[in-house]
Amino acid sequence: MQIILMIKSLLRTYFLYIKYSSYLVVYTFFVASCSNKKEAALVFQNRVYDFGTIPKEQEVHAIFRFTNSSDETILIEDMSVDCDCLVLNESNKQISPNSKDSIVVRFDTYPTLLGDQHKLISMRLDTDPKIIMLEITGTVTQ
Repeated sequence: MQIILMIKSLLRTYFLYIKYSSYLVVYTFFVASCSNKKEAALVFQNRVYDFGTIPKEQEVHAIFRFTNSSDETILIEDMSVDCDCLVLNESNKQISPNSKDSIVVRFDTYPTLLGDQHKLISMRLDTDPKIIMLEITGTVTQ
């Protein structure tokens, strides 16, 4: 468990410094190193939410909709974010087989949070792959 937490922490830091096109390589490496008894079948409509350009000190709500296309209940064991500017609606929920659900993430733009933004949300599941990454991107202006 400590190894997974350490890898998760290192992975989050690494993601902040690489370009989007490199995510697949790192994600594949991390997924290959995890093993579990059931396969994840969360099918997302979109894993990236681009809020476009907004003025500072404005709230944005990103909604990530998904379907559990498996015949088993999937548990979201934990969710974490890479910035205090992100607030999750909940971090622990069970997704029934063949059901639809969503995760809402609030992005608060601080007065000092300007320019291009790229924020990550990590979902830890009780499946294989164990980790799913979601993204919020956009630009905050004066």
